[in-house]
Amino acid sequence: MKSLTYLLIILFIASACQFDQEVIANNPPGSFIVDAALQNDGKSVLLTWTPAHDPDNDEVSYTVAYQGKHIQGIKDTQFLLINLPFGSDIEGSITAEDGKGGSTAAKFIIQTASGYASIPDSAFENELIRQRIDDEKDGQIARNAALRVTELIISGKLIRNLQGIEAFSNLTYLDCQGNLLKELHLNTNRALKYLDCHSNEINSLKINKCAALEELYCQINKLNDLTISDNLALKEVWCFYNLLSTLDVSRNINLQKLSIAYNRLTEINLSKNLALTELSCSFNALTRLDLGKNTLLQYLYCSDNHLTELDISKNSMLYSLFCQSNQLRQLDVSKNLELIHLQCFKNNLESLDISKNTSLLYLYCQSNNLTYLDIGKNKDLFYLDCSTNRLEALSISRNLKLVYLLCYRNRISTICINDYSQIPVSGWEKDKWVGYEVCENK
Repeated sequence: MKSLTYLLIILFIASACQFDQEVIANNPPGSFIVDAALQNDGKSVLLTWTPAHDPDNDEVSYTVAYQGKHIQGIKDTQFLLINLPFGSDIEGSITAEDGKGGSTAAKFIIQTASGYASIPDSAFENELIRQRIDDEKDGQIARNAALRVTELIISGKLIRNLQGIEAFSNLTYLDCQGNLLKELHLNTNRALKYLDCHSNEINSLKINKCAALEELYCQINKLNDLTISDNLALKEVWCFYNLLSTLDVSRNINLQKLSIAYNRLTEINLSKNLALTELSCSFNALTRLDLGKNTLLQYLYCSDNHLTELDISKNSMLYSLFCQSNQLRQLDVSKNLELIHLQCFKNNLESLDISKNTSLLYLYCQSNNLTYLDIGKNKDLFYLDCSTNRLEALSISRNLKLVYLLCYRNRISTICINDYSQIPVSGWEKDKWVGYEVCENK
């Protein structure tokens, strides 16, 4: 009986051990997918992979192995390989480990860029050699040499093709103005902060991946499209004298200066550009311009459009306003007390009240339908052109700083002055039959 009892105990213990072994059996992490992407410098590789899920819910870490190196304990699902040799096949693996001896591996292989980048344009290469960036004329440049360059000025060198610029991935400043470029693709130059490519023949400009770009000067080209929605760091954009019919700046909330003159725009939405201080949109086909959100605006140039009204009541910081050659019937500048320079000529204005604009120095209001103009409060006025209106009287007796006066082609018979010594030798132009009269109280 005692032997039977011992036998049962032994069988129970053996069964329990087998049960425990089944419970604690470890399962390795599941399989995962690795992607290896060559970076802009041609010698860095970004490894990304899908998470390896552990069936036992154990915490998973990763080990990256390549070229005899082992980086362990990685918790993230990406890793950057740097300073790899050019023109090399990089083979390696990523191992997912659960800390209990279970592991699953995935391999990767990728080739780094050639040690040289092609420079097919001889004018471009000649300039690189002249600046001692390149060493010999062989139609290529060593990538290591290109990577050392952060600023490149190659303006006015008759360059037609900038192929090879992609090797300059550390470039932050590029000036290639005044060449013969027809296209400029810089999406691999992601460190770029300043780009001046004006006065070329560019019809294709790709900069949407240049996220660091702050200043863009692409005026005087042949662009009919300009995509800058992803260039959120932009502070200045100068794209005048192009062929643009649309421009989206709704995401460029850091924009401070925008010059879009001499294009084909029929509308522009600036409601998101609250930091804007300078806007030039002259010589387009705009029929309306909403500036209610642009309260920091200091300089506004919107001449030669089709504007029938212009509300600048929210733009109290305006220094300069150029709204000439539109179809304005009225213009209220009573809220623009900082105004120094006002050009509103060639409109349909019948009246103009500038009594609150006491800082005004320059006033161009010629070629309107004005019948009355009071400048008695504008004692600092230096330049006045009110010619070609319907003025029947004009008093400048309080404008002792007035140097230039153009008041011909009106209905004026006499100009009121403070004293005859106020009349300069030159600089004042009136109709021959108009005389002067001292009337200091007017």
